[in-house]
Amino acid sequence: MNILILTSHLNIGGIPRYVINLAKFLKRKGDNVYVGSRGGFWEEVLLKEGLELLRLPLNTKSILSPKIIRAFSLIGEFLRTHKIDIIHANTRVTQFLAYLVYKKKKIPYISTFHGCYRPHIFRRLFKFEGLKAIAISNYVGRHLVEKLKIDKGKIRLIYNGIDIKDYQDKDVECWVNKLKEKIKGYPLLGVVSRLTPEKNIASLIRMMPLLLEEFPQAKLVILGEGRQELYLRKLVKELNLDKRVFFLKKIPSLAVFRILDIFVSLSRGEPFGLSVIEAQLAGLVSIVCNSGAFPEIVEDKFNGIILEKESPQALIEAINLVLKNPKFREELIRNAQRKIIELFSIEIMGENTYNLYKEVLSK
Repeated sequence: MNILILTSHLNIGGIPRYVINLAKFLKRKGDNVYVGSRGGFWEEVLLKEGLELLRLPLNTKSILSPKIIRAFSLIGEFLRTHKIDIIHANTRVTQFLAYLVYKKKKIPYISTFHGCYRPHIFRRLFKFEGLKAIAISNYVGRHLVEKLKIDKGKIRLIYNGIDIKDYQDKDVECWVNKLKEKIKGYPLLGVVSRLTPEKNIASLIRMMPLLLEEFPQAKLVILGEGRQELYLRKLVKELNLDKRVFFLKKIPSLAVFRILDIFVSLSRGEPFGLSVIEAQLAGLVSIVCNSGAFPEIVEDKFNGIILEKESPQALIEAINLVLKNPKFREELIRNAQRKIIELFSIEIMGENTYNLYKEVLSK
């Protein structure tokens, strides 16, 4: 099968990680896979896997941008020398782009919806969801039906998957040693995320003064980039937490996981929670809020902890429960890793997606 996967960019984030993982799996399966994107920080990861990048001018969020017409033209040139059976779009602009190609070239396309979107009338009238739409969680699937009015029969639930091999014997010791020298404390709490309002990292920072009353040596490690970075750094200064909260960038997440004691996410309306299962696979207990798709990933006190209330006291109780009960902690980790193998592996995601491609092409 010849597959063109479209995404706006390949910078650090959930969608590029999904695209790279899916493309890796499909190539290993023996398919011809091409990725259309403007490129980005993770571009070299794609190239190392032997995958071909079709560079497109997709640095826009508007489907009315002239860049879409230029990208459409470049895809047309690409199709003169490459046979493509199906297109898989992953962002709003690439969904529209795939729609244009479908109308002009009759190449079928599907879309993956990676989050919940404002249901304004233009989006509901012009969905560009493709012949089939993948929802990365039941939470996202309900949103597509209830808010965007997408036909339920078009939607398939396919959970995100991670490459388990990436978390086995990967050499990050150099990074780990540097981080251990720089950041010392107990417990070390951490979050790996885009620094955006919906990730709710500000609430976690605001909880730190009360957490320090219970855990005087605690530190918070934040790995990520985003438009809230300056605001969050300012908040840390205002709360006199300069020596308690550490911001990191462009460091392998696995290295960060290996120095942490507990992973925490208070993200609101999280569409999936890829960093949560990555932390679990790396051997960390995840504490999450009761929001979005988290209850689909974390079963309270079975493979992690769900906070019923977003409060410092609730978080303190959860941390104590994990740290003071080593056997319980190990049980949470074992259950989490078993669930990842059963539900959230790259193989399961890839096979389910490949089967959807075949279903679309058979019709």
